[in-house]
Amino acid sequence: MTLDRDALIEAMARAEHDAGEAEWSWERLVIEEPVWAEGWRANATAALPVAVRAILAPLRELHLPSDCDCDDVHLCEECGVPHACNTLRLLEAIEADLIGDAK
Repeated sequence: MTLDRDALIEAMARAEHDAGEAEWSWERLVIEEPVWAEGWRANATAALPVAVRAILAPLRELHLPSDCDCDDVHLCEECGVPHACNTLRLLEAIEADLIGDAK
């Protein structure tokens, strides 16, 4: 599974632009004032890691390894399968696709 990071950034930039009292449509801005559009994209790029981490955090908390000392196999507290469960792997894949090495 891969997510289209660039498409998400474009959608976030457009949403941020459209949320204000913009005189120009996003389409016109992109064509006639590309530097301004890049500014909106830069803002969206900066916000993306923060948003992704905030959205994924509660899901990640549900899928922590058990702290049971009863054996060497730690189970996912939510799924009951050996850690890391498929859900945690999916969350890690989403984070890698959308954040990568961003801090």
